[in-house]
Amino acid sequence: MKFRYLQFVSATLALAVGLSACSSSSDSSSSSDNNNGNGNNAATLHDEAVDGDITDDPNNPLPLQLADGDNTISGSVVSPDRDYITINVPAGSQLSGIVLDEYTSTGIQSFIGVQAGSVFTEPPTETVVENLLGFALFGSSMTGTDILPTIATGEGAQGFEGALPSGDYTFWIQETSDNEVGYTFTMQLSPEGEDTSELAAQALFDEADGGEISDDPFNPLPLQLTNSDNRIRASVIVGDLDYVTVNVPAGQVLSSITLDDYVSSNSTSFIGVQAGTVFTEPATGTAVGNLLGYAHFGSSMIGSNILPAVSTGAGAQGFSLPLAAGDYTFWMQETSEATVNFSLNFGLTAAP
Repeated sequence: MKFRYLQFVSATLALAVGLSACSSSSDSSSSSDNNNGNGNNAATLHDEAVDGDITDDPNNPLPLQLADGDNTISGSVVSPDRDYITINVPAGSQLSGIVLDEYTSTGIQSFIGVQAGSVFTEPPTETVVENLLGFALFGSSMTGTDILPTIATGEGAQGFEGALPSGDYTFWIQETSDNEVGYTFTMQLSPEGEDTSELAAQALFDEADGGEISDDPFNPLPLQLTNSDNRIRASVIVGDLDYVTVNVPAGQVLSSITLDDYVSSNSTSFIGVQAGTVFTEPATGTAVGNLLGYAHFGSSMIGSNILPAVSTGAGAQGFSLPLAAGDYTFWMQETSEATVNFSLNFGLTAAP
């Protein structure tokens, strides 16, 4: 089935947003800081600010060889430019994640699509979505989030499950509005066959294993965030309040809270936050001006970083991202009779 690209986005995702594309002349060079590994030791494969524009030729994408660990790619797109990049996942490895490290734009979302192989066969208009391996819209709300699962489930595309095996994959990044977009992706390699779902199952706290989270606002469950997995799994229902105090250690900042899962017949639930180790506001008659921030979260936000929404809750004190080192107490609540099972992942990065 063929259709024009903007119609496709509108129909499948109900979002009237422009997709984006990147200006470029062909440049097959790549750079590396020789710090292969994880986190701050990621290898920089290509940075347009240093290495020049990424090619806009789908038949001659920029070729990049992924190394063990984390591999960062930085670029920019604005209508009518496009970025085409071919990454090679070496034998014995798999592409287990694509983390959106940065998204800078006055716009909302841009587009990324992928095909297997070393060229991109579909045009930017009259795109046949069935010929894509996957696609996603990405934006600032997903900063700090692994968008590979979203790409894998793009509606109408071929789709895939879990990590991508060794081989060549060509990515198309585009912005169709006049808003220039700066982006940074970290492509994560892991050993072939490694069970990434098992790794994801690890958690900082899981009510199924650790018991009920405290419903006492003056004695929240204390949790120390680390550089590894900071996932909290819990459930709430009317009358069951969850209070958790997280400590962001010195030298770190809280840059994201990713909603990994939300299972309920209800559409949204509530999360609020105050600075400190207690929650002073009652569950009813809440003075919202005494909250640092709050948001409603639900299934439509799975895979998204909800911290920006928390920071801009109407009437709350608000805050600039990211949150500095210190203690923060979060209140999770559901006021309906529907049980809500949720998983939140608190993401730390090094303080600027």
